[in-house]
Amino acid sequence: MKLPGSLRGMGRVRVLSVIIGALGVFALLNAGAVTVVALAPQRCTDCHSTRGEDALEVRESHAGSACLDCHGGTSAVDTALFAARQVYGMYLPVPTPGARVVARVDDAACVTCHDVAGAVSEIGALRIDHASCTAGDRCTDCHSRVAHGDSVSWPRSYDMFDCVSCHMSQAQSVQCDFCHTERSREERVRTGTFALTHSANWEKAHGMGDPLACGACHQADKCSSCHGAGVPHTQSFASNHSESAVLADAQCASCHLQSFCDDCHGLVMPHPEGFTAAHSDVVEIEGQLACERCHAPSDCSNCHIMHVHPGNARKTGSNR
Repeated sequence: MKLPGSLRGMGRVRVLSVIIGALGVFALLNAGAVTVVALAPQRCTDCHSTRGEDALEVRESHAGSACLDCHGGTSAVDTALFAARQVYGMYLPVPTPGARVVARVDDAACVTCHDVAGAVSEIGALRIDHASCTAGDRCTDCHSRVAHGDSVSWPRSYDMFDCVSCHMSQAQSVQCDFCHTERSREERVRTGTFALTHSANWEKAHGMGDPLACGACHQADKCSSCHGAGVPHTQSFASNHSESAVLADAQCASCHLQSFCDDCHGLVMPHPEGFTAAHSDVVEIEGQLACERCHAPSDCSNCHIMHVHPGNARKTGSNR
């Protein structure tokens, strides 16, 4: 038996009302839970123990700070978001996008205590101008362990290879005393970033550093005496390395596998013997753009257009 249309319509309205009501109840419960968590005293150490084998230590420099001073953000919106991630990431283990962000410390929280803008800081025998040296970086890119030490699961720190490479590319001083206020150069290269590259196994390990940083202390001939022309590589080396690669003392293979060249160029590099005579086959298969990765169009036209073949084969417009 079919129900009249008016009754069917009332049924739909009733179902819709139940759905809206359920969503409303959920929204109220959700808002209530987030509000309670946001206003309640934080009990982070109930789960994040400061004792025992898996301790999340708090270092002395931040011992007087509350967890929310760093992790809770700096605005009411940040506090609400932090509480929401607690509700659906900690108390209720519901997979939520961005749940791991709850552990992040934003720069705004750091600068409430550490105002480094517009000043050169001297901390721990290191001198740094944060305004110019850290543009585009976050505080925790270099200082992830300042509050919790080695218990941080993904420790990050500043890297002298990055500093030296940036200084050289920006034509800034790379003299040790420009940034360092203590220790001799000999002491510095045996600790920290350079400890591995200057170790007893340096002949094999020094390639693990940034070659551009070598120029801070070593003259170019110190590298080229073993590695050949073009080492250490400059900032523009990728675009002009062919100039060094064709020199008699080039030793690209001492560091790079053949595939390192071939994968980028798409051809066997340097060109094997007899390549000139057979290169038309390569062009037919790979196309002229494969050549123009390294060659200017004039390299082709100098032979194929400007050159006059024996017997004056160039077309002159006559039938002779």
